[in-house]
Amino acid sequence: MSFSNARIYDLDGDFEAKFFDAGWSTSELKEKTKITERRRKLSAKGESPDYEKNSQKNVTKARGNVRRRIKKYKLIRKWELTFADNIQEVKEADYYFRNFMKRINRRFPGFKYVATREFQDKNGRGAVHYHIAVNMFIPKKELDEIWGQGFTWVRAYIKDEKAGRKNIYNYLTKYLTKYSNDERLKGYHLYLCSQGLNVLFTDMHNLKARKPFYNTFFRITKTQGKNSLNIMRILA
Repeated sequence: MSFSNARIYDLDGDFEAKFFDAGWSTSELKEKTKITERRRKLSAKGESPDYEKNSQKNVTKARGNVRRRIKKYKLIRKWELTFADNIQEVKEADYYFRNFMKRINRRFPGFKYVATREFQDKNGRGAVHYHIAVNMFIPKKELDEIWGQGFTWVRAYIKDEKAGRKNIYNYLTKYLTKYSNDERLKGYHLYLCSQGLNVLFTDMHNLKARKPFYNTFFRITKTQGKNSLNIMRILA
């Protein structure tokens, strides 16, 4: 079993560093599989005895995952999908949503997305709908045809990439946080995304304390360039 207290994320031309004072173990895949199997036996999906205790931790982790995917894959266009029928069950709604995404991918190779759910509770329907960040422009008329389940909205594209990322991140994570403890989403991931939307990272054992680690990281990225592999070499 190995140990790590620093992590460097590769965000396609940029890097992000995280430092954990206590650190965490990075055991081998075989050992992780054993732990996962034990957890499955102890509790059914969404019924972990630590569900409430770990809820905030899950939200924080999900927000970080969404932000990094938006940044790495340049997901700075916004969509919204709704159902004409009053579909309130997440399982049924996700079925239509995933099939829609399969049709999009067949027609537009290279399409990528991250999405969160919202429930139309204000009007009393409770129907599921989706807020989505995507990486390419698709005409609304074509989007309506492919979706075929209700209304679609294509939000304004923000030309400033940095401002666009921040806007999209706030847009998605607002709903992610809002419904993090909602019983209707118990047992479901807080967000959905394209397959293979991976964010690579490197774990390392770093003896520096938090402040010196970050000071070194920012100094290296400033002097060596954000694409430089020297970041890993010097921090290791």
